[in-house]
Amino acid sequence: MAENDFAAAERDFAEVLNANPASVEPRIIAEALRCRAGIATAKGDLLQAQIWAERALAIDRTSQCVSGLVDDYELLGSLYLASEKLELAEEALRNVLELKPKPDQLPVVCRARTNLSFILRKRGDLKGATKVMLESLRLAKTLNRAEIVATHYATLAAISLTRGQVKRARILVKAANAEQRKKTL
Repeated sequence: MAENDFAAAERDFAEVLNANPASVEPRIIAEALRCRAGIATAKGDLLQAQIWAERALAIDRTSQCVSGLVDDYELLGSLYLASEKLELAEEALRNVLELKPKPDQLPVVCRARTNLSFILRKRGDLKGATKVMLESLRLAKTLNRAEIVATHYATLAAISLTRGQVKRARILVKAANAEQRKKTL
C-alpha cells in the first residue's frame, strides 16, 4: 500500500474514532482501532500497533464482545511475538483459544495456534509444539487452504526432525509436497 493510501486510511479511521462515542457502536470503534494497528504494523511501528490493539481490547472487554476479543488477542499475540515478548504473546494466544470463537473465526484460531506452536518450539517444548500444530493443521484442512496445510506439514516435519523422528519427518515432507501440488493445479 502506498504511503498516501495509508494516510487516507488513517484519516478515515480517525473520523470514526473522533466521532461522538454515543453515535458509534463500541465494536465499530474497536474494529477501527484494529485497522489502525494493522496500518501501524505495515509501517513497521509495532509499538504504536500494540497501543491501538490494546485500546481495542479494552473496548471489547467493556462491551463484552467475544468475537472482538478473539481478534484483539490474536492481533496482540502476533504483535508481541514480533516484538519478542514471548510470555505476553503466549498469554494472548491462549486467551484466543479459551474464548470459544465463532465458526467464522477459524482462520484467526488457526493463526493463534500456529503462533503458539512457534513459541513452544522456540522454548524447546517440542511435544507441546507438535500437539498445537496438529490442532492448527486440522483447522487449516477445514479451511481448504492447500498452502496453509502444506506449510503446517513442513513445520511438523521440522519439529519431527528436531525430535529425531526422521521417518515421520520424511512422511510429513511428502505430505507438504502433495499439498503444494494441489495448490498449483
